[in-house]
Amino acid sequence: MTQLKYACILLDFYGTLVEEDDAVIRRIVDEIARESLQRPSRAEVAKAWRFADLCASAFGDTFRTQRELEIASLSELITEFSCTLDAERLSQELFAYWSQPKAFSESDRFLQDVGVPVCVVSNADDKDLESAIAHNGWGLDTLVTSECCRSYKPRPEMFEKALNLMGVPREQVLHVGDSWSPDVVGAFGFGVDIAWVNRKGRTIPASSDRTPHYVVPNLAELMAQLDQT
Repeated sequence: MTQLKYACILLDFYGTLVEEDDAVIRRIVDEIARESLQRPSRAEVAKAWRFADLCASAFGDTFRTQRELEIASLSELITEFSCTLDAERLSQELFAYWSQPKAFSESDRFLQDVGVPVCVVSNADDKDLESAIAHNGWGLDTLVTSECCRSYKPRPEMFEKALNLMGVPREQVLHVGDSWSPDVVGAFGFGVDIAWVNRKGRTIPASSDRTPHYVVPNLAELMAQLDQT
């Protein structure tokens, strides 16, 4: 078991420990493109899907859960592309995946070897995250969700709650995540080190002045790099 220089890990979940819902998203986009009277391309439908925008504007009194925002964003999309599809029906496969996602091959080993307390910090609904963790057989019980904080990363509320739960100074914390804005921008804004799990080989946005402390293709490589520090 590695002795890390960090006292705790804040760990994103979807896209970091488990695979994202990309395959389900593609199927929904394909169905809307196929059924639309406007005959849009798949790219046009995907670009118009405003789920991330709705999450970004939902906090405090305007907060809505991911499931609520998923149905709302799909309803908008269906209307925009003149479809007769049902948003709630389309959402069911997504909801099922959120509750029972597939883990990345190295996730079990990472959780076994990390050797410091872990707090999962996820843009997720409480029950979906709890179910997903149980589905994968992980003993992760320190959780911070968007639902419990009534806000979404990259806003600071989730990071603040996680640090309060862990009781560790910021300089001893590493946040590990795969999303540029929610994870990298959010963690830097809160003053903690960041490991960007860049599974898709994306480039750092040209407009960004932030450089993650670690950039790795997967959690196994992150563990190897942490073992050398």
